[in-house]
Amino acid sequence: MEAIVKSKRKAFILSVILSVFLVAGVPMIIVGAINGGLYRIMMGFGIVMTVLGFYGTPISWVGYAGKSKRLAIVRSIEVDKVYDIAALCRMYNMNHKLMVGEISKAIEKGALKGLLFNKDYTALIYNDDFYSSVESYKKAAKCVFCGALVEFNGRGGKCPYCGNILTAENITEK
Repeated sequence: MEAIVKSKRKAFILSVILSVFLVAGVPMIIVGAINGGLYRIMMGFGIVMTVLGFYGTPISWVGYAGKSKRLAIVRSIEVDKVYDIAALCRMYNMNHKLMVGEISKAIEKGALKGLLFNKDYTALIYNDDFYSSVESYKKAAKCVFCGALVEFNGRGGKCPYCGNILTAENITEK
């Protein structure tokens, strides 16, 4: 998630700079055109700044809005634990295909580590291969259903004795 926060911050700074270019470039053109001489250099900078601001400002603000929405989606998944794609679509007023695209970008960029889509792309599930490869995610716990001491990888698993699903909410750390 930190990568998205940094990316959003950079997009915001770029958007503000381009907005300032647009506003500051016009007076620079006017002052340079009226006074002539060396002020023509100012006029040249004013033209460049106005053009960059005119074309770049809307594009950069739209990019910033996209990063803001992606960050909100990632926070909904990581903090609020919303793994149902249909629920996320309703929350952010997006269709299924766009939501899957946004989440896929977040997974690609490393913002959602250890999660992947289920077979029909209707929910996010834990990637057991990711958690089994990371030593810090290996845990020993007591199964709340049968009382057996089990070792599992990641944020949950399946009890090998009773077959019940262990999640972060229903395990007792041992």
